[in-house]
Amino acid sequence: MGPLPTELRIASGVAVLVWTCAALVVLRRGGLGLLAMLEAVARWGTWVLFGLLLLGTLMNVVSSSAWERYFWGPYALILAGLCFLAARGDGT
Repeated sequence: MGPLPTELRIASGVAVLVWTCAALVVLRRGGLGLLAMLEAVARWGTWVLFGLLLLGTLMNVVSSSAWERYFWGPYALILAGLCFLAARGDGT
């Protein structure tokens, strides 16, 4: 093993930004005003995140990798369920 290539470092940095934004959207939807974000944006964003996590669940479950099928599939499904609960909530 060695250091990550530049492309993977950039991809990792982008992933950190994406997941940080996702967390802020869900926290805002849950009523924590950590970000001056409109409630409509948080509601819409939580539904989008729910859909993406469902898609991620499906992709992991059909993967040829046992690690993805038995760990990441259920993990993504749990996160999708939590996003669903947040999206359906009243945001307070």
